[in-house]
Order: sequence, then C-alpha cells, then structure tokens
Amino acid sequence: MATLIFRKRSSVYSITKKLTSISASPDADIRITTAGDTLCYIEKKDDSFHLETIKGKGISVNNRLVKHCRLEFGDVINTGNDHAVFLDSDVSGTSEPNKAFDIEPLIKDDEFRHTAKIILERLISETCADMGMVLLLEDGEPSILVGAEKDGMELLTGFSETIIKTVLLEKKPLISNNVLSDERFSPSKSVFALKIMATMVVPMLRENSIYGLVYLWNSSTVHPFSEDSLIPAKFYTWILSVLVENENLKHGINTTLKRYKTNQRLKVWH
Repeated sequence: MATLIFRKRSSVYSITKKLTSISASPDADIRITTAGDTLCYIEKKDDSFHLETIKGKGISVNNRLVKHCRLEFGDVINTGNDHAVFLDSDVSGTSEPNKAFDIEPLIKDDEFRHTAKIILERLISETCADMGMVLLLEDGEPSILVGAEKDGMELLTGFSETIIKTVLLEKKPLISNNVLSDERFSPSKSVFALKIMATMVVPMLRENSIYGLVYLWNSSTVHPFSEDSLIPAKFYTWILSVLVENENLKHGINTTLKRYKTNQRLKVWH
C-alpha cells in the first residue's frame, strides 16, 4: 500500500483503491483546493502506481509538470500551495526495529548520512534553529548520525540526556523555549554546557517504536520554537524514519542473501 503525505496540513492519504481521484472537488478522494479545473487519478496497477491527468494542466512531480507518469516512492508531488511525498507504507508492518535494529551499517553508509544531513539542514533553515542533530537509537542508547548548524556557528557534539529521556518516555515531540528555567531540565549540567536556551525534539516514531530523534536547539530565545515549527519538523522526521526503516530492511535482506549464497557454495563444494 502507498501513502501520500502532505506537509503543511499534515494529512495522510492511503492509496488503496484502483483509481484514486485528485481534484478541487469535495467528492475527490484527495481534495486539493488550489487544483483549479485539474482532475487527476492515481491508478494502482499490480505493484506499480501511475499518475494520469484527465483534464486541466496537471500536477508537478519532482518539479516537472506531467500529464502521465509512473510514480516512484520518494517522489515529491507539488500541489500549488503545498507539496506531498509519495511513500511506501507497507514497510511499517514488516519489521520490528526495537528487537533487531543495527545502526552501525547506517552510520557507516556515506550516502544515507548525506541524505539525512540534507534533510536536517532544510529543517534547521525552516525552523530558524541554530543547530541540530539526527540521533539513532540502538538498545535504547542514542548515537549521533549527523549534525548541522547555521553558517559560522561551531557545532557542539553533545546532547542533553535529560531532554532525550523525557522524549523517549513520553513518545511525543517536546518544545521548551526557556530551558534554563524549565524545572525538568534546568538541573542538567549538559544544558549549561551546550548553551541550550530553546529546544525542539521530535521522535522518529513508527508503529509505537522509536528509531531515533531529531534534536534542534537555539543558543538564544530570539527565534522561539512554535507549533508552526512542529509542522515541518514532523514532516521531515517522518521521512527520516521511513528512510531508516527502509535501510534497515535492505541491510537485513542483503545479509540474508549473502548467507544463502554462502550456503549454496558450501553445498556445491561438498
């Protein structure tokens, strides 16, 4: 099953029907008020999905106006005043990340780390954060995957364990715009050491399991984090969680294939 996730309105649509309509009409399966007279369908053909415009100018996919195209997971669909990401939602039910999650292959994967850093830098820009990190969890312990900061600022490589533990326990985003006076975190020495004045932490939550966290903070209160900041934070964290899950599955599949090929060679040798 595929999913279309809209960023600004935080809407999620599951593509389960053979034909899923997209238009400005209230009767559309996916209603886009700015679509004008455009009418599109996402057609499900076996294991593939195709976007086709029936009337109107069409919709942009990956910044390219198309009348007909095959959709690939990860495609960005621009709907005028918003954009959505086309993702594979079947992945969520095929793994148990907390029981068998090895972060070492992900940390060593340069391409994956590069992608995660691009997402993090975009998020820092949109939330006006000074610095940020993507943390992955292994056996409940956080490790830094990537970090990023505004131009000219020195990236700090630590994080507040008190703040992290609070998010892991509550399994929901945390915003605090005056950390030094927040009774939950003010006793923490790392809060002073890291010069954290305001922070926003969003868990990579999938099927009630946490893969990691996106950790943003400011060293001043000039740009406080708000509920509006949480919209892009949730959106990009969702994408990161899907990427982590997919990479973990790929690693598991590759390991199984290598084991199978090794066993086949041994059988032939014997």
